[in-house]
This record gives sequence, C-alpha cells and structure tokens, in this order.
Amino acid sequence: MNPVERDTQLDRFERLLDDCLGGRGGTLTLTGPAACGKTELLRALGTAAEARGALVLTATARCAERSVRFGVLHQLLRSPGLPPQERAAALALLDLPGAAEQCQADPPGTGRVPLRVDQELWLLLHDLAARTPLVLAVDDLRYADPESRQTLIHLATWSPTAPVLLVVTEPDPPSDSGADRDWWTALLRLPHLTRLRADRLGERGTAQLLAGLLGVPAALPSSWLHSWYELTGGNPLLLRALAEDCAADGPSARPVPGPAFALAVRACLHRVGAGAAEPARALAVLAESGSTDLLPQLLGGPAPEALAALEAAGLVADGRLRGAAVARAVLDGLPEAERTARHLRAARLVYESGAAAESVAAHLLAARDATGPWALPVLLDAGRAALRRDDHAFAEACLALAAAAAPGEAEVALLRGVVRFRTDPRAAYRLIRPLAHGQVEMTDRQRTGFVRMLSWHGTEAEIAGTLTALAPADAADRDELTRSLEQLRAIAPHLVPPGHPAPPPGLPAGEPQQRSALALPRVLRSGGTPDDLRTAELVLRTTPLDDTTYGSLQSALYVLVYADRADLAAPWCAGLLREVTARRIPVWQALLTATMAEIKVRLGEASAAEQLARQALELLPPSGWGVWLGAPLSALMLATAALGAAPELERQLPALPDRLVRTRYGAQFLHARGRHRLATGAADAALEDFTRCGRLLEEWGLDLPSFLPWRSDAARALLALRRPQQARALALAQLGHPGAGRPRTRGLTLRVLAACDPARRIELLREAVELLEDCGDRAELAWALAELGEALLAAGQRPAGREALRQALGGAEELGLVPLLARLKGVAEEDDPAGLSASERRVAELAAAGHSNREIAERLFITVSTVEQHLTHTYRKLRVKGRAELARSLGAPAGERHTAPRRAARPTGAQGATVPRASRSRRVSSA
Repeated sequence: MNPVERDTQLDRFERLLDDCLGGRGGTLTLTGPAACGKTELLRALGTAAEARGALVLTATARCAERSVRFGVLHQLLRSPGLPPQERAAALALLDLPGAAEQCQADPPGTGRVPLRVDQELWLLLHDLAARTPLVLAVDDLRYADPESRQTLIHLATWSPTAPVLLVVTEPDPPSDSGADRDWWTALLRLPHLTRLRADRLGERGTAQLLAGLLGVPAALPSSWLHSWYELTGGNPLLLRALAEDCAADGPSARPVPGPAFALAVRACLHRVGAGAAEPARALAVLAESGSTDLLPQLLGGPAPEALAALEAAGLVADGRLRGAAVARAVLDGLPEAERTARHLRAARLVYESGAAAESVAAHLLAARDATGPWALPVLLDAGRAALRRDDHAFAEACLALAAAAAPGEAEVALLRGVVRFRTDPRAAYRLIRPLAHGQVEMTDRQRTGFVRMLSWHGTEAEIAGTLTALAPADAADRDELTRSLEQLRAIAPHLVPPGHPAPPPGLPAGEPQQRSALALPRVLRSGGTPDDLRTAELVLRTTPLDDTTYGSLQSALYVLVYADRADLAAPWCAGLLREVTARRIPVWQALLTATMAEIKVRLGEASAAEQLARQALELLPPSGWGVWLGAPLSALMLATAALGAAPELERQLPALPDRLVRTRYGAQFLHARGRHRLATGAADAALEDFTRCGRLLEEWGLDLPSFLPWRSDAARALLALRRPQQARALALAQLGHPGAGRPRTRGLTLRVLAACDPARRIELLREAVELLEDCGDRAELAWALAELGEALLAAGQRPAGREALRQALGGAEELGLVPLLARLKGVAEEDDPAGLSASERRVAELAAAGHSNREIAERLFITVSTVEQHLTHTYRKLRVKGRAELARSLGAPAGERHTAPRRAARPTGAQGATVPRASRSRRVSSA
C-alpha cells in the first residue's frame, strides 16, 4: 500500500526509474521534516524498483556508527541479491589502507578515501548495473560515516553514465546550524540531482490516514478532523500514536493523548536532532506561563534553525509547542531537580520581564518552590487575579504554595478562606480558624474582614474575641469596621459590642455599596426609607459581582424583600442567579437560589419556592450552610405549609447549627416552623415558635412585621386554640406597629383581624383584598378572596360571594394551594348555576366571547391543552356541542371575536364597594 499523500513523489520516481532502466542513472534526495514519512517513502520506492526488475541495495545510517569506517557501504554491499563474487570484491576494496590528499577543487567532504577505492568500486557497480539496473537506497545520510559519504558522493557524480540510481534521505530544515553539511553541499552541486520533499500531511491526507487506522469514513466532519490535526500538525508518526491511544475507545471528537503519543513526541524530537532538544525543553517550560517570547533569553541566544525544524516537524505552531501533552512529553525523563531548576529560572525571567503575576506563579507552581523573596507577593497577586476570573483551582494552588512558604501569614490564610468559601464554606472556616486561636499578627483591616468570615461558621467566643482586639485608629478602617458591625448586627445583633451603637438615621456619603451595607439593619429595625430602596436598586444596577461586593448585593436584595418589595427584588435576583450559575460558583448559586425561594414565597408562588429551596439544599450540603441554613429551610417550610403541610417534613430536616437560633436566620426558622406546625394542626407548638421568634426580634430591635409578621401568625394560632381576645390584641398590635403600613404586611394583618372581629369582617377583608392584589402576593390574595366570599355568602350577598369564591378557587388551582382547595371544595361549583368550576367558567366565558384557544391560554397563563380540557368538561356539563351554543348557554353575546377584553364588573357588597378580581403579578414602580 502506497504512503498517504505521496502520489506526486511516486510518479516522479517512476520516471527516474524509467531512465535508469533505459541506461541513464541519477541521484535522488528525499527531504522533509523529521518523522514525516521519508523512511516510509524510501521503502515504497525500493519496493517499486524491485517490482520493475532493479536490484535494490539498502542501508540505514545511525549516529552511533559514524566512527565505523565504511559502515554504511558495508550495509549496502551485504544487501540480499548482490552476487557473492561482486560482494567479495567490493568488500576487499574497502579494506585498502590509506587516504587521498584533499584538493581544493574537489567537492567538500572528499579526500579521506583513496581515489582508487572509489574508482574501482564504481567500475564494479558499473559492470553489475550493465546486467541489472541498480538502486542504492540510503536512509539518513547525515549520520553516515565520512568515508561512506565520500564514496557515495563520488558514485553520485558518475551515476549518469550507468543505470545506477542513488536515493538518499535528509531532514530539511536542519536543526543545528553548526553540523557538518559539506557533503550536502557537494550533492547540491550535481546537475542531475532530483529533490523530492515529504512534508507533513494536509487535512485531506490526515483524514485518509485516520480512515485506515481507525476504520472511519474518509469524509470526516471538519470539526472532528480539526481536533486531530491541531494536536499532531499532520505529522504521520504523531497521528499513528494518537490513533493507538484512542483505538480502545473508538474515534473521538476530542482525542486524548496517551502514552503512545508521548513516546512518539520524544521519538520525533530525537529525529529532529540534538540541536533542537534544548529549545524544545525551553518551550515546554515556558508553556506553563505562555511566555514563549522569552525563549531567546532563557536559551541565552536565538535558535532559528531549531525552531524552524521543530515547526516543520509539527511539534511547534506559531512559536509554541502544540498543546500541554506535547510539552509534558518533551519534559518527561528529565530529573525532578533539573525540571525544578528550569522552572525557577523561567519564573525569575518572567518576573523580571514585568509579566502578570499569574504567569510567574505558573512556574513557581511547576517548581513547587516559593522561597524567593519576591515569590510570596506574586502568589498572592496571582491568587486574587485567578479568583477574579473564577479559576478556583489555580487560585487555591497559588495560595497553598504561599501558605507552605509562609505558614504564619494572615493575609494568605484569609485569602485562602475567600477562595475556598466559594465551593466549601466549612473547609474555608477550617483554614481561617487558627487565626482566632493563635498568635498571628493581623492588621485592623484584616481583623475586620476576619469577623465577616467568622459570622458564617465561627463560634460566638471567636467573634467576640476578635472584636475585643479591634480599635482602629485610621478613619477609613473605622468606617470599614462600622460597616462590618452593621452586617453582623443584621445577622446576630447581640454579638455587636455595646460600645458600638447603630449609625444615625440617613445614608452617609460614599459609594453605594458602602451605604447599602448600612441600609439592611436600618430596614430591619424600622422598615427603611425610600432612599434605602433607591440605594439598593442603584447597587444592584451598577455593582459588578465579586468577592468584595457579594455581601453588598445580597444586602441590597434583602432591603427590597424586607421592605415588602419582593416584586422589585425578583428580577435582580434572577439576573444574579443566572450570572453565578454561568460562572459556576456553587455557594453563591445556593445562596441566591435560597433568596429567590424566599422571594417566591412572598409573591405567593409556593410551588416554585419549594422547588428552589430544595435545589438550594442540593447545591450546598447542610453542613456547609452555617447559620444561613435557616434561609432555605424557612422557605421550604413556608412553601410546604402553603401547598399542604407534610407532618414528616420536620423529622427530615438536617441538624441545625448551635448558633442558628441566636441569629436572624434562626428567627426566620422559628417563624416558618410555626407556620408549618400550624398548618399540620399543632397550634400549641406553633404558638410557642411564634412567641419565641417575637421575643428574639424584640430583644434585638429587629421587630419589623414586613420581615416576620409573627404577631398575625401567633393570632391565627390563638384563634385555633379558641382564644379570640388575645388573638385580636396581637392583630391590633401588629396593625399599629410603625413598620406595618406596607401593602402586603397590612393586608396580612387585616385578614387576621377580620377573623377576630366578625362585625367588621367584610369591611376588613375588602381592604385586605385590595392591598394584596396590589402587592402581588397571589397566595394571600386567594385566601383573602376565599374568606371574603364566605363572609359575603353568610351575609346573604350571594352573587358577590360566589364571584369572590370563584376567583379564590381559580387562584388556588393555579398555585396548587391544597389547603385552600380543600376548604373551597365544592363551594364555588355548587353555587355555580351550571356546576362549572371557577377555571372552567373563566375559559368558557372567554371562548363564548370569541377568543381562540391559544388566546385564552395566553390570557390565563395556562397551556392550550388545559384550555381544551376545560372546554370539553364545560360542553359535557352544559350539554352543548360548540362555541355558538356555549355563548347562548352562558348568556354571553356571540360574535365578539378579538375585541379588547373588558374587566369584569366586581361584585358589590352591602356598602356598595366592589370586590376586586384576582390578578396576575403586577409590575409596580420603585418606591
């Protein structure tokens, strides 16, 4: 089988062979890069010549045999097929002693062999060729001994006079400019010399070779082929080795180099020549940092010939080795100490060149040595830079090496904690905890940052001990401490030392992120101001997400949420969640997922909240959450309570951190557990949780109803325990709280108060419905409508009551509120004259008005399939066959297709007020 992509060379050889068989010889050189198929092509030429009747004598020169006099000629003359008589005569000639004198007119490289030897050997071969044309094939002539080379040059000079064809191979370009090339110059002077080149394969030849090696179609996809070509550059030796590595797994779009490929790289480098070895190793070392432009400095001078030879062979492309696998293979076999020394030299060189810290650090990591006086700051800078581009592995490697070189350095430990926190907060705490118990020196700013990190997993003693040592003299450090203490106050207020009172009302001057850190505690204390909300939105709009700003962004979200503006927080949180998901930062992703779950609870989307809460707990195991564990657990229990409490949920909860109940997240957990217990009928236990939650909030000064409306929930527990007077007192206390005036909080409070005040029940529920419709909490709105509908029916206002119940049922069905559905089961349908459910009634009315199924689905936020099912049930209940009959049965005028939908009239109550319809979440402007 002919070599791949060598048809042109074979055709040219056939013409030379024709000339030789016709009596006229010549000289042919096969040149090309190392390991690109010259030997394979030489063998193919020899096979073709034998098939045409020529006698082929072969030899392979080896570097180790260069000192053996006439070593290559001995190989040629011992080839099979040479008659014994001619062999013996020729070998006898090679044993003649002496040497000829060098003449300046002779070709370079001659003069070491008596001319008589060359002449008589030629006559012997001339006579032999007269009977059988001769092909002398010598592989790697550059390694031939000088005597053999001189004789072959003389034979090449005389070859046109007889049917003798000399074929030799020679790498081109050479890797070493200092190598002896005089013999090559002598060949180039021959007028009858023919040169053929065997280059690396193109993509077409690569595809053809791989088709034979892997049994894949020759017409390969370009993307598949490109990955193979990028690794090998079309070098046949590398391609065969890579195919061997991948043969077990079959063809792959992304071939993975293995041991065969590594061996082939080293073999290829060996064939390029000794002059290329050192430049290749220097490139392999510099590949760690990509600083290949420093190659001349590392080598002590340029090496253009070696680089040209390496690139021609396919090991180098654009001045760089072809990938990490090639670089590893080039350095394989070097002693560890030598590799370390090379990388340290490169690190120093890259450092002095002013390159980026990450480039220098790459060499320090490869050397596993950071003992240089400049190494520690470089590793710290590299770790920070890697963190900014979310390369956690490289950042951790830099900082681990820095820690090994400077075990008592606080800055290293704190930065390692920041890096590890992104993926494993528990491991981050283990890294920084020694700072709280050792004698490590820290600056005031470092201690301030340390306090923030301890707030997650640290003990109260560790936090208090660190705060005791803090007394910054610098004004900027004092401001930073104030912001940190306010963030701590928003988590565990009792840990803030008494000597640090809360900042005065109003936002201080400074960056929005700095002001945002002070806004959350103020919102939790008093509900905040419009300035707080504007600052929060400004932070969310203008602040890039990184380790120094994440806390400010999270605080800004909570400012909006606890100011009863979950509708504003939702899109910002969703955007941040998309970003951290794309950046693959699991801890931030878990935290923002839990925050989104809390937002969904406040928007009444319990099903989405439950899914998000469970997802957050999967993203980060319970042991990693620290005191933040209360956030996803609270959202989960609140959502479950709304969807239909599962009594076993409480038993399935993970173990809670010791500090949890003494933090804001613990108060949230108590409130949510109380809701869940109340939903399961355990009113006594629920009241205990609500009361304990309230005591903590009052003690901490965070008693804000829009944060945790514990009084209204405790009032519901008291109603379940038949203690209405106490329930009414709690509801009125919440209604009169300074922070209870926002729509959602006031709507929740009025609902409870209505249950405690039968005389004003309808009035209070009407106002609650209006408020809840505006704030966007669809679940609470559905409950308020249900209670209003029941009150209206009890008061004899049946049309208004039925309409309110239908709206409540529709909301309950869409949101999956199982407890409310159970309460409303059959009520709305029994009051419907046609026996239609609320959902069926809405779909039927729109269909009767002429809207298509798709228009109805879009209007009601349901699927077309659901519309079709509702219509099928409606036709059966009304015993009609189509939309025209449907319109008559419902009493709606037909033919109103595609008219602007009109808001249905609200049912009126006793005082003439209207009952609001349930609405979709409404976009509202910022405060």
